[in-house]
Amino acid sequence: MRFLNKDAVFAFFGKYKFVLLIALLGLILVLIPFGTRGKRAEPTESETAFDLREIEERLEDILSRGRGVGRVRIMLTLEKSPETVYVTEGSATRSENGSDEKTEVSKISSSGGEVPLVRESRSPVYRGALILCDGAGDPRVRLWVIEAVGDLLGLSSDRITVERMAEE
Repeated sequence: MRFLNKDAVFAFFGKYKFVLLIALLGLILVLIPFGTRGKRAEPTESETAFDLREIEERLEDILSRGRGVGRVRIMLTLEKSPETVYVTEGSATRSENGSDEKTEVSKISSSGGEVPLVRESRSPVYRGALILCDGAGDPRVRLWVIEAVGDLLGLSSDRITVERMAEE
């Protein structure tokens, strides 16, 4: 078995030094741990909670930018709140005074710890919308607002009321 010549090795490294340097830096970056180790923080109730007022404010903001709409105030009503359905495992046992049922949310292991297994996420179902805006006197503006809110919230036009805002 013949060993490589020192001059040939130095010539190779001299010719490809930038390529080898970039590959070495990439390898180092892959091996350096970034971030924190351990359990991933579960989202808090405030982060995951559905905020109807926030949705109303976002709608007010976007609708007020429409041509001729002017100031906007919105009130939304809900038929059903959003809901997350988890996969559960259960067992039933019979005791002397009735049956006892025990259910437990199934969890899946991930790199950040155990996470509940979600079966289904249900969006909110809106019952209706009341919109007050400066431009509601113009039929084109009124129609545009009804169509925009209906498309965004999944409401039919008979569940959306658009009225002119009172002068202050």
